[in-house]
Amino acid sequence: MAELGVVVGWVASPIIKAMVDMARSYIESRLPWRSAVEEELHVLAAVLAQILAVVSTAESLPATDNESHLALLRQMKDAVYEAEDLLDEFGYLLLQSEVNSGRKVSLPSACFSSVGVSFRNKLKKVLSKLDKVKDCAQTFLDIVGATVTTVAGSSSSSSGVASAVQQHPTSSFLLENQIFGRKEESRRILQWLLESGDQSEILLSVVGDGGVGKTTLAQSIYNETKVADRFELRMWVCVSENFDELRLTREILSLACDDLGNDSASFNLNKLQEQLKKSLASKRFLLVLDDVWNDEGIMEWEDRDRWMKLLAPLRFGGTGSKIIVTTRLEIVSRMLGAGDSIHLKGLEGDDYWLLFKRHAFRSACADDYPELQVVGRQIAKRLKGSPLGAKVVGGMLNAEMNVEKWKNVLRSNVWNGIMPVLKLSYRNLPPHLQQCFAYCGIFPKDWRIEPDKLVYMWMAQGLLRPQEGRSMRMEDIGRIYFDDLSSRSFFQTLEHHNREYYVMHDMIHELAQSVSKEECFRIESDNVRRIPSTVRHLSIDTNALLQLTSICDLKNLRTLVIFSYNHSIGSDVFKQLRSIRVLDLTGCEMEQLPKAAGELIHLRYLSFAETLKTVPSSFYQLYNLQVLDVSRSCLPTWSPEGMDKLINLRVLNVHDAFASQIARIGKLTSLQGLAEFRTSKKNGRKMVELQNMNELQGSLRIKNLENVDSMQEAAEAKLNRKEYIKKLRLEWRYSEETRSKDDQILEGLQPHPNLEGLKIISCSGIRSPTWLETNWLSHLQSLTLSCCGSWISLPPLGRLQSLKFLEIRWMCAVKKISFEFYANGSLNGFPLLERLRFEGMPELVEWSRAKEYRAFPSLCGVQIEKCPKLTDEAFSSCLQTLIRLSSLEISCCHRLISLPSASVLRHLTTLKELYIKCCENLASLGGLHALTSLKELELTDCPKLLASMIIGEDNYDRGFLPASLASLRIVRCGLTDASLSNCLQNLTSLSTLKIECSQITTLPSKQVMRHLTALKQLRMQSCQALTSLGGLSNLSSLKELAVAHCPRLLESTNNDEENALFQPCAYIVVTALYHSPLRQSFAA
Repeated sequence: MAELGVVVGWVASPIIKAMVDMARSYIESRLPWRSAVEEELHVLAAVLAQILAVVSTAESLPATDNESHLALLRQMKDAVYEAEDLLDEFGYLLLQSEVNSGRKVSLPSACFSSVGVSFRNKLKKVLSKLDKVKDCAQTFLDIVGATVTTVAGSSSSSSGVASAVQQHPTSSFLLENQIFGRKEESRRILQWLLESGDQSEILLSVVGDGGVGKTTLAQSIYNETKVADRFELRMWVCVSENFDELRLTREILSLACDDLGNDSASFNLNKLQEQLKKSLASKRFLLVLDDVWNDEGIMEWEDRDRWMKLLAPLRFGGTGSKIIVTTRLEIVSRMLGAGDSIHLKGLEGDDYWLLFKRHAFRSACADDYPELQVVGRQIAKRLKGSPLGAKVVGGMLNAEMNVEKWKNVLRSNVWNGIMPVLKLSYRNLPPHLQQCFAYCGIFPKDWRIEPDKLVYMWMAQGLLRPQEGRSMRMEDIGRIYFDDLSSRSFFQTLEHHNREYYVMHDMIHELAQSVSKEECFRIESDNVRRIPSTVRHLSIDTNALLQLTSICDLKNLRTLVIFSYNHSIGSDVFKQLRSIRVLDLTGCEMEQLPKAAGELIHLRYLSFAETLKTVPSSFYQLYNLQVLDVSRSCLPTWSPEGMDKLINLRVLNVHDAFASQIARIGKLTSLQGLAEFRTSKKNGRKMVELQNMNELQGSLRIKNLENVDSMQEAAEAKLNRKEYIKKLRLEWRYSEETRSKDDQILEGLQPHPNLEGLKIISCSGIRSPTWLETNWLSHLQSLTLSCCGSWISLPPLGRLQSLKFLEIRWMCAVKKISFEFYANGSLNGFPLLERLRFEGMPELVEWSRAKEYRAFPSLCGVQIEKCPKLTDEAFSSCLQTLIRLSSLEISCCHRLISLPSASVLRHLTTLKELYIKCCENLASLGGLHALTSLKELELTDCPKLLASMIIGEDNYDRGFLPASLASLRIVRCGLTDASLSNCLQNLTSLSTLKIECSQITTLPSKQVMRHLTALKQLRMQSCQALTSLGGLSNLSSLKELAVAHCPRLLESTNNDEENALFQPCAYIVVTALYHSPLRQSFAA
């Protein structure tokens, strides 16, 4: 049976608790002018506390059809909402005082007196109404026999009116003789049961919505012959909502022990568990715990401890014992530590139709009712794969095998029979989650829900509550709420174009509408004549509606969301939205916000389309505004002047350039995100603006730091207090001249140790900051130092124990990578570094080898580019400790003459990719053949490298290149016919070969080509001297040949020779024959 609070669509306890706290905070604020209304505030707090006790009791009462009782609750709701608005108006006056005075000090009583009288009169009126409602509500409770036990909100019923939810026990016996679908799920569970596997994972959970078939699946598995044969003992226990350790232990014991005497009724828990331990000793058992819930009245760890205590004796069962748990809640699976989880969704396709047909036609032959089948399939499609829906709706249809009756069902709400099952899940939610879920009744069916936006809406409505003893941002609390509802299957996760989003299943959507029907309303057509006065949250998704004011009493609305509406929202609408908290106009293409918008003093969430061009000056009086959401892709045309007055703003979703223009942005101390801050010498745009913005999170880019004059000015930003910022970019305007002050400025910009990503760009000082020379940034994972052209040495970055990516670019004065760079000593240098990139180091000559091979134990990728003075010796020193390296790229290192010797390269046992580009003096491959794991090699624009290759004794048997190569690309590297043949020696794993060199005249001979047994793809381009394909016919695996810009190829070969050349290769797919006579030959 539904509770009375659910029927009227209102869970008021959390709202009233928040109001009590708000009233008390105003009383305790010690503001000079609060004495004008202090007496009334005391009375309000007391009355609200009394009402809280009454309402908490009323919410738990069973539903009633007595209209007078419902009317009384509605009156109470109206009065409470009115009181909440009034308290919020009081808070607005405080904010207005703060904005006008420029500090958190209120104006004196005299300045407040002009509005104080009006406010006091409103407060007295509300108090009078609340007092009457409280008396009436108490009378109501007396009539129904309910007793209020405490003003703290707990209540009991002396006559048992608030009865427990009726439970329906389950057993292991299948109700159906045939199971439809679930083959993959059954296979996974059976495999888990029948294979020994990991003995530590003895518990598996089956998770899904109510009525999705969890119990049926468990029953079918339980009754499998293979399962019965494997387990000496099988037990089935229906748990349901009421967790009772004694009852459950006694029930498991009764199933495990055939001769349990009557004395067991007097056993305490310890005695029962000892007996259970003996009964299960060395027995391989299967236990199914069906319909497990969590207890919302206690903390999760307490609930987990209770379950661990209950399951403790089961550890003494035989090897291979298993426990299967069925539950609606992912949180239960997590709490019990399930080793694996099976998540059940609705049935699909033929499986669902067969199940639906079974219940709709039963003993009748469906083929005898072709018209009913047509309608039945349409009904089944609406049920979205719900097994419970098939059972309930199918059974209803079977009662009347009549086409018109079935069509009536098709046109009606098909969920009615399923709704009681779903409402059980809703009633099991704690009050704060009931509120948040009910609010989702404003969304259209199949709406893609964005968690962040929904959390902002909840926050605007005051549905989020700070957790006692924990300091958490409201957004984080909201995300916990959302994830909690998602884990209970109230939201489904879907993917579209690799993006994750959330929707409500049709049944869950109907549930949200059902529990919020008094408060939430959706306009989706033009046939709405009147919206009930109880509605507080309204959404519009139609273009047919013309006059909103004629069908709705707008003054009570707290939410107005326009998903689609081509008409303009006029000033008359804004004037009536006196209580509005959430206003989403993204579906309404407005160009101008009316002046009346500035009077929406309760507004917290405002979103509008990018078409908006102007806002009134009164817009900047929305002091309660927390979220302002405009398209980030379009720069607003209206002025940012005045934005600093929106001091409660937490989310500013606008174009970065617009945000960077806001003067005095430092007043927005609650702002969560600021992508870009541009410093200036003008007041209102200096670094001090960031000082108190400690709620900033995510990424922050600070530009134009050349406008900062001193370390003290830089330090005023207090970046070391910004604990939620994860990525920071510090940027100066580039200058080739040294700016000595930059060292001090950078020193003053010390970030918080929580920082994970840092970029320092164009700092023209001569040294690094001290905070980068220690392990201060202990969580830093990514670091880029770029265009710091006057730094003469690199800091000891090896101390950064969490660093995974390091990029050093255009550090033009650095000549040496010294031992200090690794932070040698007691620390292993760069213990987690995975990617390292050096680019644009024109003076880098020396690279000291790390001591004792202790640096870079995790490094797998290295790029060295534009280091023209780097020597062979320095390069060899760099590589000697890189034992995990898998990818290496060398580019524009003009002083390199030879790659390292085999004695150095043989340590690179994991190197798979090597790219060498634009090294104009590189003339030797060194010990390249020693890279036994190399799979991909690319040599580009190294003109001396392959010009005169000669096989020596060291690599005669193994060739110049590693036999492990699968892909080889050679471009403009002085390749000759001889050096090409030498390169291809013994490359039996080579599958792709790409050549672009102007000197070669022919491909290698048959003797060389026949060893390339794995070659599938051959591409030749811009080989102007090439006249012959040599032993091409010996490439036994070739599948693709591409030839481009090879004008002389086969000019001297006659047709008979061509036929002989390609006869063995008739299966080759020729993909490109550009600018070659060979093209005509193949065409023929």
